[in-house]
Amino acid sequence: MSIDVPNDHAASLSDEELFCLEGCSTYTQYHHMRHNFETGHCVFCHLDRTRNEVLWEDENVMLWKVPAGIGKKRPLKHHILIVPKRHIRFEADSTLEEAWSKIVALKYARDVIGYTGGLNHAREGDMRNNAGTVPHLHFNLFQPNGTKEVRVPVFKDPEGREANQERATRFAGHYEQGVFPERFDELVSAGTMSPDGCQASQI
Repeated sequence: MSIDVPNDHAASLSDEELFCLEGCSTYTQYHHMRHNFETGHCVFCHLDRTRNEVLWEDENVMLWKVPAGIGKKRPLKHHILIVPKRHIRFEADSTLEEAWSKIVALKYARDVIGYTGGLNHAREGDMRNNAGTVPHLHFNLFQPNGTKEVRVPVFKDPEGREANQERATRFAGHYEQGVFPERFDELVSAGTMSPDGCQASQI
């Protein structure tokens, strides 16, 4: 099953980008990422600082906490992103200065934000091999809040991807109709749309 988008737009999106869009769990995330893919912008290279408050940065690296409502809802006390400013895909392509900046960012997460441990993992290379959504090297720090189990996918079972693909197909339909995230949220609040894009008649 593939994402059902008009041919003119599908032609401008790579297989990897289409895969990344499957991982968008909210319409706001889908709309923002697809617009950036279609305009040739990387969401991390052109970070929206109105939605993401950068807590620490230097000339090489940025650190911020993932805001509520973005991405999957996991039982986390902290979800911190550390991202190199230069557009690279592999940690092995980091300079020594970038590698040191990452260490300084980790110290900030521990000493200032209060990260006391959990999982520090990189999403690198082809996103289809690591279940990622942004094709730009980045490091996730997950600290569970102790209420529920936390799982992090690395490779998605093709059969298990079907629900994600169906959601992405619905999001694509709304996107092609020109629905902006604010309007989508209004429809959800009114009960005429579900958060995963189903019309009320389909719920």
